[in-house]
Amino acid sequence: NRLKIYSRATGQVTTVPSLPNIGPFYGYLTPKGAILVGLNGVVYDWRDGVLVAPHDSNPLNSGTSLTVTGDYAIYSFASTLVLRDLVAGQSTVVTLIAGNWKNDVGTAGEVVYWSNVGGYNVYRYQGSKTTQLSADAGLWNTYPLTDGKNVVYRKHDPCCGAQRFGVALHDGSGETML
Repeated sequence: NRLKIYSRATGQVTTVPSLPNIGPFYGYLTPKGAILVGLNGVVYDWRDGVLVAPHDSNPLNSGTSLTVTGDYAIYSFASTLVLRDLVAGQSTVVTLIAGNWKNDVGTAGEVVYWSNVGGYNVYRYQGSKTTQLSADAGLWNTYPLTDGKNVVYRKHDPCCGAQRFGVALHDGSGETML
């Protein structure tokens, strides 16, 4: 049960150090190594041969909250959503009110997330600025995805029962139902 990284360019195989008594659950390759989640739910960044836990022993609030796109990763514990620059090795708290999973990050580090605080709405975080993208009194807006410019997300009746679902697109200037 050892995680190894094979370089197609050099043919070199590098073994990632074992996570103490917790093994890797899943992870992603990064420009500096790998970012992974241990069986204990904690995020580990193995970069330039050093294994670090950016948020000590805080376990993720969902087994699948770690998401990676390009040089950036996002993950959440409790309702805290974190953006990690995988090249610089720096983490930024995006928000303290994020939904527990199915948030997204774009290739330039823009983050889209949903929150149930003050209604179920979708937000975009870019360079320390947060913008609310949805605003519905009677619908929930959840599970956003981004290509860096556009954001798509689910719009639906409140939980639980006979729900109706739709998909909305926000292009930066307004929302369109698809």
